[in-house]
Amino acid sequence: MATTAADAASEGLSFIVVGASVAGLASAIALSDAGHRVRVLEAAAALGGGAAVPGCARVPPNAYKILAGWGLEDALRQVAVENAGFGVYKYASDLPGGARDLMGLNTWDPELLEDARGTFMFTTHAALLRLLYARAQSPRVEIRFGAAVAAVDGAADAPSVTLSSGEVIRGDAVIGADGARGVVRRMLLDAEEVPRGEEEEDLGMTIYCSVVPHALAKEHRELDSFYEFPESTVSMGSGVGAVTDMDENRDLFFFLYTPSPALAHSGTWTAPAPASMAEVIADAPSDGPLKLLASLAGPTIALPYTTPYDLESWVSESGRVLALGEAAHPLPACALHTYSLALEDALFLGRVFGHTAAPGRVPELLYAFEEHRRARCASIRGIDAAYIGMITTPDGPAQAGRDAMMRANAAAGRNVFQAEGDMQEMLDETRMVFSYDAADDADEWWVSWGRYRERAASMSMPQEEE
Repeated sequence: MATTAADAASEGLSFIVVGASVAGLASAIALSDAGHRVRVLEAAAALGGGAAVPGCARVPPNAYKILAGWGLEDALRQVAVENAGFGVYKYASDLPGGARDLMGLNTWDPELLEDARGTFMFTTHAALLRLLYARAQSPRVEIRFGAAVAAVDGAADAPSVTLSSGEVIRGDAVIGADGARGVVRRMLLDAEEVPRGEEEEDLGMTIYCSVVPHALAKEHRELDSFYEFPESTVSMGSGVGAVTDMDENRDLFFFLYTPSPALAHSGTWTAPAPASMAEVIADAPSDGPLKLLASLAGPTIALPYTTPYDLESWVSESGRVLALGEAAHPLPACALHTYSLALEDALFLGRVFGHTAAPGRVPELLYAFEEHRRARCASIRGIDAAYIGMITTPDGPAQAGRDAMMRANAAAGRNVFQAEGDMQEMLDETRMVFSYDAADDADEWWVSWGRYRERAASMSMPQEEE
């Protein structure tokens, strides 16, 4: 029977998504909601891939409103805790008895959250994956585990992936959501002739991540400051820093930023670090409660702080393969905005493909995705890098000025970041980050450019044969 344009449109395009990551599952949701067919291929045998440490998933307002728009608001609130801001401490205290030196608080402005149409929440990486996996279930979506992609062919007529089993799967487009070390990013790096080993520049710092169970921490009153309002802390030191966030069970996500050891450990989320948190924190002066917290921490992972190679293009030369999320624009390990960028990427992609099922328009829309997302992702990487730089500022005039300003703000009853100059600029950037709406951005592209090409594209669809 002949294929008509209406048949092709109702069936939608066929997308191959490499990686059942947050970016991958979110892409499956957005694309299937737009009427397309999606096949998600995940190398791991099960959802989550066996992380050695429960990762912290930060869900700021720009991510929250995406999840709410997908009907996940109530489910998210069951597995997450709302965050009101953070307390800022000195990493090493000169106070009697080693008590924590609080410089002040920074709480989220209710007006800012209202304007952003969301709130700030913390959950676990695994919990967020489960929410997205459940939401992605659809007749249009197939999710396969134990399906490791060994190669990607970006052929212009029929892009395909080859599994390690030898099976070849074809579609209209391939979406790489398999991370900074995945096969899709590697394909794009090879196309740009980036040698292996030169994919990133080590910045001489290691980020250690662990979890402190509340059942252990609650036995020590000197750790109460980590649970006091607003239940998140930032500890600023000279070349070092620490952050704690809390999950819905009141367990603490614990992050340490330290100079890399002589034999740097280039770890992954699935490989425990050779050193414990207690051993790591012993290398630099810190206050007593931080040391105690480190002694209670569970298994630790260590991830190098790097500047990744900036791909010249997130899209293959054929226009049929796209990297998104960490595969396109890796952020520092445990960054503030990793999850929000992944969700924004997915929503934008689904939104622009919600207007067409024409295979001939795939390259145009993938390039449009990159054009509109690249600047924002680069800006947010800069914000995350500035955040790390601020909490690890070496002792000196800049650090002294920062501390004096924060203490003065706290004494006046203000947020510690309320000031002119760099601090105020960071707050202005935060407002910009939180208020962004990927759907609006995608719709703006369509109204300004995409719709004018729709008529020409529709004429290229298969016509009914007589």
